[in-house]
Amino acid sequence: MSDIRSSIVRVWDAHDRVVGAGFLVGARHVITCEHVALRAATGRPGGPPRPGSGPSVRPAPASTAPAPTAPRPADASPADPSPAGPVPAEPVPTDPIPTDPTPADPVPTDPVQIDFPFLDVPGPPLRARLRRLRSARLRGLDVMGLVLEEDPPAGAVPARLSMAESPWGQRFRTAGFPTGRDHGEYATGRVRDLVDGDWLQIEAEHRTGARVRQGYSGSPLWNDDLGAATGMVVAADREDRDRIAYAIPAALLVEAWSEVLQARSVPPCPYRGLSAFDEGSAAHFHGREDIVQRLVRRAEEFPVTALVSPSGTGKSSVLAAGVLPAVRANGSWLPLPLRMRPGRDPIASLSFAVANAMEAHPDAARWTKTPSEVVAALREQSFADLAHQLLQQSGRRRLLLVVDQFEELLTLCRDTAVRDGFIEIVAEAARRGGGAHRPVTVLMALRADREQEAVGRSRSLGLLLGSNAVRLDPMNDEALRQALERPAAAHAVAFEPGLVDRILTDLRGRGGALPLLEFLLLLLWEQQEDRTLTWSAYHRLGGVGGALTRYADTMYDHLTGQEARSARRVLLQLVGLAEGSSDTRRPLLEREVRPGDWALVQRLADERLLCLDRNEKGEEVAELVHESLAWNWDRLHLWITDADRRLKESDRRADRIGRRFSIGAGAANLLPPPMDAIMVGATFARMGQQMAKAYDVEISWQVLRTAGIAMAEGIAAVAGAMWGGTALLKAVPTMSVWVALLIQPPLVAAIAYSVATTWKYYFHVVCAGGRGPDNAELREFVTIALRGRLHQARTKSPSSTARWRSAPGPARTPGSDDTPKPDGTPRPDDSET
Repeated sequence: MSDIRSSIVRVWDAHDRVVGAGFLVGARHVITCEHVALRAATGRPGGPPRPGSGPSVRPAPASTAPAPTAPRPADASPADPSPAGPVPAEPVPTDPIPTDPTPADPVPTDPVQIDFPFLDVPGPPLRARLRRLRSARLRGLDVMGLVLEEDPPAGAVPARLSMAESPWGQRFRTAGFPTGRDHGEYATGRVRDLVDGDWLQIEAEHRTGARVRQGYSGSPLWNDDLGAATGMVVAADREDRDRIAYAIPAALLVEAWSEVLQARSVPPCPYRGLSAFDEGSAAHFHGREDIVQRLVRRAEEFPVTALVSPSGTGKSSVLAAGVLPAVRANGSWLPLPLRMRPGRDPIASLSFAVANAMEAHPDAARWTKTPSEVVAALREQSFADLAHQLLQQSGRRRLLLVVDQFEELLTLCRDTAVRDGFIEIVAEAARRGGGAHRPVTVLMALRADREQEAVGRSRSLGLLLGSNAVRLDPMNDEALRQALERPAAAHAVAFEPGLVDRILTDLRGRGGALPLLEFLLLLLWEQQEDRTLTWSAYHRLGGVGGALTRYADTMYDHLTGQEARSARRVLLQLVGLAEGSSDTRRPLLEREVRPGDWALVQRLADERLLCLDRNEKGEEVAELVHESLAWNWDRLHLWITDADRRLKESDRRADRIGRRFSIGAGAANLLPPPMDAIMVGATFARMGQQMAKAYDVEISWQVLRTAGIAMAEGIAAVAGAMWGGTALLKAVPTMSVWVALLIQPPLVAAIAYSVATTWKYYFHVVCAGGRGPDNAELREFVTIALRGRLHQARTKSPSSTARWRSAPGPARTPGSDDTPKPDGTPRPDDSET
């Protein structure tokens, strides 16, 4: 496999001065920037394309900061003329390049000299002829070819070019020859994104060290993970402050010199790694045609369908890349699709999905479309009524609600009232029955190991799952073969003979291994040779079972000691330890991690182990790219097992501490004032100290802050109990004072136990890896816990018909039958919310 050292060349002018770089891309073919080649051949300074053919002007900076200076060719010498003072941040050529070659603009015929400075035996300088690339000129690209007059020295290997579709965050290294560094230097950084469609913005990863600057033009943008170049450096900002430069992406280089580079290019990868297929990648989703057609038929006939299977079998991909495109293509019922995951607040997630669907419609400007307005609408009417309005406004016939990862309703949503309100929305759709005129159809994906828990949590949900579940069977060998071969064939890439059969053999007996398979295929794709996925790469990666572990371990081993500790802490936060579900992904907000850990989160996302998104409030959210990472990466699985064991033991100790100190607080209340208030407050603080010890949490200012809150709560508890006893004496004059006083200690003990529960929650979250909840989050926890108790009391009361008001449905009929309807949907149940 080629690397940057074996392909990079140094370009000289006629006066034996280094003017830039290039890299070998064929047997005798080198690619570089046009301004580098022209400078080497003529001695005249060149430049990148004139403004308008390259990146557009960036937004103006604030008036308090000086304007950034213009990007310059990354090989420009200090002697090159440049404007004095701030100038617009756009390419300003010193020698404009015409957009189309003309007889008056001939290619210089004199050869230029190049050599391979990083080879063990560089060899003598070689002569190369300039070759103007018409495609590059028509596109306004600063690209030119060099054709060597003789073979390159031994050890020189042409570079591969990777045409990645999503370059954001990829780490790169490159080499250049700035003034005074004729022997070369290396610079590293990360790729950002396309600027105006033509140039990739690249940035230095650190504030110190070498950066891409003058002398780097023509160098390959090298990705060590891919073993390929993803672009070519073309320009850099004049000032060192921003440490920003630009590169031409590999796809445009291949387009400019396709007759040479096509054979050395790696097309965009059709495999998804640990990520699920979505509508954008539906063209590469194969092997599930039968179940997709079955689900589409059920969506047309039944109001609710639950796709149930173990994790790692492709439920999310079936719904997103299979069912949704098929439904959109089916013009018989014109759906308005909403896709969501419940998360911590399923009502907010639903509102966000509704707002997105409304905003995507051509007439969105006429609609109420913010998530908060959707929530307000749900408080005043049922979801079915809101859906009816949406369908009228959009001209569609039916709203299709796709709920992915339905188990998050059980593992992440703490608020029982909100959870039951969302279940009511699904149950309401079922009560509307089948037929082509119903307004809402629901498709949901549920992990099989959570099915019994879902049935036990809600009678309505149990009836829904019992009569509407569809089982997703494992893919057979023929379906797996299609999933392997068809995406590769679409890009004219083949497997070496026998490799597909070996992969299928290794997959047998591995339940839920589709994410592992896709991740292996992703790595195989990146290491392909001559459009072929090879046996050697398969063995090097460790096969189906070892590819993920080797990749993740390699990433982890490159971390420093502090980074490794932060990585362990963050990864433990990303599973459901804090919620008691260690086998479940847990979305993580930036404010929930400890200071400095978010930079590592972004790095893990760049390494494709995490994914970043934004929630309904616009906050950045991180989560594991797939839950299978938690049990297929051996190192992480051991961390989770150990942390889960220690956390459960700490919870048991915290329960004992809470009961003991609650009794102590009640007894302390029997002391005479003001000793009772002082002792109860001290008991609360001591309880917090003991719980911190149980969870092995160091005392910090946050813990002391919470201890102060606890002491204040203790004093308030005594004052409240005294007020309650006094009010009781006034209300019942015949009651003995001693009876009233004896009522106070149990009341204080009950308040103390509530405080103990708050302490336990605080330290549980910290022990699970988090920063610890702030005051607002503690208040939210107490509010949800209290509301949950009241909600349970109401729902257990025979005379209660109270319902959660955020998503009311149609009125229930007391005493209605619970037996399923003829179409398999459950009937209303007045005892369930």
